[in-house]
Amino acid sequence: MHIESSGMDSAVRQIGDSWSLLIVWAALHGTTRFDNFQSRLGVARNILSNRLSKLVDEGIFVKRPVHSGARRLEYRMTGKGEALRPALELIDGWGNGTSLNGTSVTNIGACVSNVNSTLEDVTTNVSTPDIDMAGGRHGEARR
Repeated sequence: MHIESSGMDSAVRQIGDSWSLLIVWAALHGTTRFDNFQSRLGVARNILSNRLSKLVDEGIFVKRPVHSGARRLEYRMTGKGEALRPALELIDGWGNGTSLNGTSVTNIGACVSNVNSTLEDVTTNVSTPDIDMAGGRHGEARR
């Protein structure tokens, strides 16, 4: 597999830096306004502005007035952005040392093994139960 043509390459190009992931995570938990992102995350205003613009350009957020005629803007999650929720919840659980079902885990393999049979390609809605995130396709030897 060539990394340059993988889904991971595409994802990293769109949301791969830590600030973008944290911004998306904050939005998934209700943050919508620039000042709220800035105070919640402690990110510099220029970095936040840059990352929000990129997330809008990538179709992860839409930027719109808070209400009709308002000068203040808010950033709302699109369907594409909302599709990141399961992956970010896995990362959050792994970072907290817990799996999807709340049990303690000690490594990423234990955490992702809970979702091996439920992975789904969000662009095609095709389930991919034969992919083992911890070690390739089921039945293949690890390298």
